[in-house]
Amino acid sequence: MPSHSTRQTLARQWAILTLLPEAGPGLNTRVLQRLLLDVGHDTSKRTVERDLLELSKVFPLRCEDHALPYSWSWQAGCKPASTGSVDHFAAPDTPQPAVIQPRHIRVTFKAEPRLTQDFAQTFAVSDLTLEPTAEGETLACATLEDTSMLLNWLLSQAGALQVQAPIALREAMLARLRKGLELHER
Repeated sequence: MPSHSTRQTLARQWAILTLLPEAGPGLNTRVLQRLLLDVGHDTSKRTVERDLLELSKVFPLRCEDHALPYSWSWQAGCKPASTGSVDHFAAPDTPQPAVIQPRHIRVTFKAEPRLTQDFAQTFAVSDLTLEPTAEGETLACATLEDTSMLLNWLLSQAGALQVQAPIALREAMLARLRKGLELHER
């Protein structure tokens, strides 16, 4: 049986693979570090960097290194259809809540067409509808599980999309973004 440290590393690296977007702008190591903390992996930015370098030797990952901070994503068309929900790969010693049936929500957002494609691939959405807008964006609508992975993905793309529904999801995003702004404006 693998050691505690090995299990922790494996769970953290699997969570990283699950969080990385399919192509697009990617996520930088600070964002990944915060997303990992949300699922119980309290780790350093440097550890995330090391993990990404190791994972890129085995998986088709892409590093955008033309500007700082570097951002990481899967190479276009290479993210597996399902890496599982990051919620199932929390740190081994993280107490797991009682199993509750997932709640499904109908999400509507406006974004660039490439981002809606990434959304469809990341969440394997079967009922996704896409409508072009007058502004050249796409209005996307889909039903999926209301998970922290969904919120984290939307937050990671906050500068490139606008959530329109449900209002509770939009408000959760706004609260997290405002808290982040407060911390950085001090």
